[in-house]
Amino acid sequence: MSQRKEYIIALSSLICGCFIYLFFRKNIIGLEVLSIDTSSLIIEIEHNIVTDIIIYNLPDALWFFSLILFQIQFYKNRSLLSKVILYACIALPFIGEIMQKHNIISGTFDIIDVVLYALVLIIVMIWKRKKLFT
Repeated sequence: MSQRKEYIIALSSLICGCFIYLFFRKNIIGLEVLSIDTSSLIIEIEHNIVTDIIIYNLPDALWFFSLILFQIQFYKNRSLLSKVILYACIALPFIGEIMQKHNIISGTFDIIDVVLYALVLIIVMIWKRKKLFT
């Protein structure tokens, strides 16, 4: 797959995560701080386990997928710095969830987030195994 197509996939993943967050989530902290009211954009849907996973867990997984795909593009020369940055990007969401679990940072620990991050990581490692491991 061409590098351009991979950028498009990564950017699409990022945009989809933002779309879900913006149109289905209330009380977006970053926008509240900027005094931006998104309540008129919210699409109301009936909540169940599937819609809750889509609304509350999928955006983070999509952002993680995007981050890893973008970072792999910089992994070409496999320098120590590019390896450290890639591994830090991989560890970041897991560390964030652990810190939430232990009340080190604000947020709500969610095992579904951890599972989705792991699935994203497995998918990327299978898809990009030649680039990462050869």
